[in-house]
Amino acid sequence: MSISKQHDYYERKLDELLKEMPDYVAKYVDAKQSVRSPLTLFNYVRDYQEFFN
Repeated sequence: MSISKQHDYYERKLDELLKEMPDYVAKYVDAKQSVRSPLTLFNYVRDYQEFFN
């Protein structure tokens, strides 16, 4: 998978996960988007999801 396709894929997956998260998680992700990759943020949110469950 090329970098661009991977970037787009994880951005979409991240958006899907964020719909299930509290607002403060979405705000955190928004604040970190300029310094973290979509893959990294996706993994952070998956960890949060597991923690909340």
